[in-house]
Amino acid sequence: AGGDTPPLPLIRRPLRIGAGGAVTLDHLLTPEEDHYLADHMMDEKPVLPAAAAVEYMAQFVAAGWPEWQVAELRDVRAFNGIVLDGQGRDLQLRARASTHSEAGQQAVTVEILDPVRKSASYRATAVLMTQLPEMPHARIEHMHGAMPMEAAKIYDELLFHGPRFRLVQRIAGIGPQGIDADVMPSNPRGFLGDAFRNARWMFDPGLLDIPPQLAWVWGQVHRNMGALPSRFGKVIRFGVAPLHGPLSLSMRVKPAPNEHTVVYDAQFVDASGNVRLLIVDGESVMSAALNRMSRNAEAPAAGLIA
Repeated sequence: AGGDTPPLPLIRRPLRIGAGGAVTLDHLLTPEEDHYLADHMMDEKPVLPAAAAVEYMAQFVAAGWPEWQVAELRDVRAFNGIVLDGQGRDLQLRARASTHSEAGQQAVTVEILDPVRKSASYRATAVLMTQLPEMPHARIEHMHGAMPMEAAKIYDELLFHGPRFRLVQRIAGIGPQGIDADVMPSNPRGFLGDAFRNARWMFDPGLLDIPPQLAWVWGQVHRNMGALPSRFGKVIRFGVAPLHGPLSLSMRVKPAPNEHTVVYDAQFVDASGNVRLLIVDGESVMSAALNRMSRNAEAPAAGLIA
């Protein structure tokens, strides 16, 4: 790539071919390089957001298979949170192409591994295509009975996220069916520093973090419990044009396997009415024990509804 800005801002070391033909990458995760970690603190420790894990896996696969486009990540699973205790955390990313792929596609299994525990913290299947799918036109059903909510207050009272992740501008409505909101994309410069002012995300970890944020809000309002992401069934991106905000986010809650899980679909729609990013079967696990991490743990969530 030309210039001094890497095309994949999270991939900062050379990839290697490991045992059995797997592609590997050793990565040191530090607050000094990954500035956004300062805005994602749990119990006073930096924690890698699941949305950032998706972006890491996507960029890693893109670096290993540069002749393809990473269009989708399927069955993204979080097994263990990646918590920084001290100066940094060593990680290893590993990917292997599948021998069984659909015509015109290549499937790649990708993991973020803890090299000490020798276990996977995250795992997904990346779907590679020769070009990204065309943008579908959004068809959003009206959400009946939803009430507006003050976006600034959810960050001040319900959530634990710092400024880089405060990308919800307006919550038009929240109800049992889900949430409608206006949101802004993030950019590598804001998350990583001025050296990445010309870089671009693939899936945008800032945007991808918003549905889990709103799942937390939904859980607080309807179940009095916080919620953390555990799985994305599919994360799909459409079109090659850069994302510009604001975007419309429609998040719809689906039947869940138990009372402690919230399952949802979420679509991000641009000003032309086209879907640019889609989450299918996002899952977050709810627990009253997570309420301690809200900035104002005593504030009743229902009181924020206008």
